[in-house]
Amino acid sequence: MVYLVIVEGISDMGVVEGIAEKVKCPVECRRMRGNRPDKACRIIKAEAMGGEVQESDRFKGCT
Repeated sequence: MVYLVIVEGISDMGVVEGIAEKVKCPVECRRMRGNRPDKACRIIKAEAMGGEVQESDRFKGCT
C-alpha cells in the first residue's frame, strides 16, 4: 500500500521522503500551493481519479 502525504513545501517533501525511505514505507508526496489546507481535498480527488483534475472541481473546495 502506498500512502499519500500532502506537504506544504519542497523541504517538507524531502524530509517526509527521507523518513519514509529509512523506515521502508512507500509514500507518494504531493505539495500544496501555499498554506491552504482547505484545498488539500483537490489533491486527494485528483489522486483518486488517477492524477487528472476536472475543470469543474478546480476552484472549488471540498464541496
